[in-house]
Amino acid sequence: MTTIIGVQEEDGCTLYADNQTTYGERPYFHRDLQKIIKRNGYLLAAAGGARATDVINFTWKPPAFKEEAGISEHEFVVTRVIPSLEQVLMLNGCEEQGDEFAMLITLRGRIFEIASDFSVLVRVDGHYGIGTGAPYALGALAYTGSPLIGLVVAMENDIYSGGEIQTERQEKP
Repeated sequence: MTTIIGVQEEDGCTLYADNQTTYGERPYFHRDLQKIIKRNGYLLAAAGGARATDVINFTWKPPAFKEEAGISEHEFVVTRVIPSLEQVLMLNGCEEQGDEFAMLITLRGRIFEIASDFSVLVRVDGHYGIGTGAPYALGALAYTGSPLIGLVVAMENDIYSGGEIQTERQEKP
């Protein structure tokens, strides 16, 4: 899998990811591999089955946020983004194959965690983590206060995480 963590702050959020992919017990690295993708006003970062994460990263075009009276970013993600995500995964055969995934998306400087059952999760502490190295990263982040140290600790202890670190920031409007 991987390690992807997110940190929510007052003025925006930052996502951090390794760049190792693993198939079986063999790690793969490539300098062009980016686990955090910028698309349509979002940052997208997915972990899990390769097919589902490839569809999310390279095929899915999430709907652009539109300021609508009385609808929050959270409600927009639940009512507009999730149906769009479900549809693209279904059209590409991911649900039939039972591909498990987790993802972090950002919208207007806010982080949302999406589970394989399409639950939308938010945390009061603002610390998010997905992938096999997430427990290491979140533990180190809680102890040191540094997301970069958290990611390095995960990469040193999780055989499915490694390589270079990607960092992407999104500010609140």
